[in-house]
Amino acid sequence: MGLVAQCTPTYNATVPNGEVISWSPTGTALEGTVIAVSTSEGPPPVIVPPIIGDTLTEAIGELENVGLVPGTNQGPLGGRVVDTTPVPGTSVAPGTTVNLYTG
Repeated sequence: MGLVAQCTPTYNATVPNGEVISWSPTGTALEGTVIAVSTSEGPPPVIVPPIIGDTLTEAIGELENVGLVPGTNQGPLGGRVVDTTPVPGTSVAPGTTVNLYTG
């Protein structure tokens, strides 16, 4: 058809990764027209919050607030977070499990 696609990956929380979000122009286009296509990269990543030193309850709340899943806890339930996997500051996909280590 002689059209030229120009794809731009875009984070989108509702359109699955790899699917088309939108394109422009829509409708009839002349031969050689550049079609701007926005494709989904899925939801934007989130950063594991700085929870080292927090109580277990505080850490769980902070993880859930940013869309992460608190994983298994290794250590005393009344202790404070001394380490996590992945570590705070790491960019991860929403829904990633973060394991907590307390001391």
